[in-house]
Amino acid sequence: MLQIAIPHAISKEGAAVIGLLADVSELPAEENLTANHFFYIKLVISPDDTQLNNLAELITYINKITLFCEVGVENADT
Repeated sequence: MLQIAIPHAISKEGAAVIGLLADVSELPAEENLTANHFFYIKLVISPDDTQLNNLAELITYINKITLFCEVGVENADT
């Protein structure tokens, strides 16, 4: 559970919350050799080249344009 929560929180630059039952949280920890290796993934979702080219062409020929963007545009300026 921690192997999923920690990298997810880091990649989202946020927090992770895990819930443990009292009887589980009081058990002695067992060594897990793979628990020391985290894989950080920075997911990037982008329109395909055709869609981007179509948008670029519209922006080129239209004087005024408004883009309505949703949640997925975080960090779009970087």
